[in-house]
Amino acid sequence: MEFSYGAAPHCVPYWINFRYDRKPPPNSSVEVRSVRCVIAADSGGLSFGRSWCHQNDQFSKETGRKLALARALKEFDRGFRTVAWKAYLGRKGEQV
Repeated sequence: MEFSYGAAPHCVPYWINFRYDRKPPPNSSVEVRSVRCVIAADSGGLSFGRSWCHQNDQFSKETGRKLALARALKEFDRGFRTVAWKAYLGRKGEQV
């Protein structure tokens, strides 16, 4: 999904992408599912976040995406995080 952040004419487009994996986390031999979130921009800005689903839990893409996105947004300021969450939650017409 795409969103823009910044004041015109310096508004920068950003992309949020999610990937889903099924492999062991670091220091483990048990295969679990994970969600990786990547936030990227043309200007080279990049951030990663990952969530792991415990082997005994039911995997949920929605829950995994939210956890991974929250972790990827940690390093950004509040204004950026607000715009990113509105873009994410608004992708399916959800109330923001």
